[in-house]
Amino acid sequence: MNRRALERMVIALVLCMTAVACSEDPASLVSTQEETLRLQGARASSDPVQATMEGINAALASEGKNYRLGVVEFYTAGDSDEQGRTVFFRDVGNKQLDHHFIAGDERRTTTEDISFIVDLFDGGTASGLTAAITDAAINRAMQTWQDVTCSDIPVTDFGSFNVDLGFVQSLVGFGGIPAVFADITHAGFLPGSFFDAVFGPGGSASVLAFTSTFVFIDPDELPDIVFTDLDNNRKLDTAFREIYYNDAFFWVIDQNVPGFPDIDVETVALHEAGHGLSQAHFGKAFLTNSNGKLHFSPRAVMNAAYSGIQQEINKSDNAGHCTIWAKWPNS
Repeated sequence: MNRRALERMVIALVLCMTAVACSEDPASLVSTQEETLRLQGARASSDPVQATMEGINAALASEGKNYRLGVVEFYTAGDSDEQGRTVFFRDVGNKQLDHHFIAGDERRTTTEDISFIVDLFDGGTASGLTAAITDAAINRAMQTWQDVTCSDIPVTDFGSFNVDLGFVQSLVGFGGIPAVFADITHAGFLPGSFFDAVFGPGGSASVLAFTSTFVFIDPDELPDIVFTDLDNNRKLDTAFREIYYNDAFFWVIDQNVPGFPDIDVETVALHEAGHGLSQAHFGKAFLTNSNGKLHFSPRAVMNAAYSGIQQEINKSDNAGHCTIWAKWPNS
């Protein structure tokens, strides 16, 4: 899909949403609540994130989609009791921890490049940042990864649109239209109640942001869920990724006030974009009991918890990125 075709699709979607011209009921694009989310019964799971994933995947199955939500990676505040972690869909276990895009994969929206789009509909923050300001920070973060010299990965900006996109939010009942326009969707700043719905009580107070990875399945193996690995590189085939930011936190730009719980947009976007580009969490965190301070070894963008402004990737981040992308499109 090229940029012009994408713009036409997004314009059509906006018209549909605003009822200017639409031959199809927008509600038909979103499954009914009964069909989509079955969280009340699924909450019996010991892990609320697993329960959310089960509900979402049940909805995707009912709609005949050829992908499932396979991985959720979340980023926590530095003073959180729980460090960010990666949750895998239970039915397939953790045998393959890696997941990656395939160059030339015709199942994706793009084939040779890695595209991204920014949702401006939820782009503003309760702390007073406009969608234009957060959009600029997100684009800077994406450019930082593209500028890594070891790789020639074409990260393509498909644009920023005032459309409420998002599979996860739509299937959890927080608006959004489950449409895929790019490989990576920055789906905006959602209220704390959305994070409580996804992560269980307390999610709104601890999870800064998360990246959800949807993975292609083999339709011939249904009803068993078998994630595909068409290029036999021992990595699951990524369909697309969505990134969500928690608006319950106080978001700022290039600001770090001691004693104030401010969170820098670009820093978090850089971390989540790392996930969007197939990097996992890196490094260890430990607490000094005498002063209650959290330390990282090493401190890196891809640490599992926020530790202040980081708008440049360090050696460990660079090494992780290069391991994944240096041989693209052959890996």
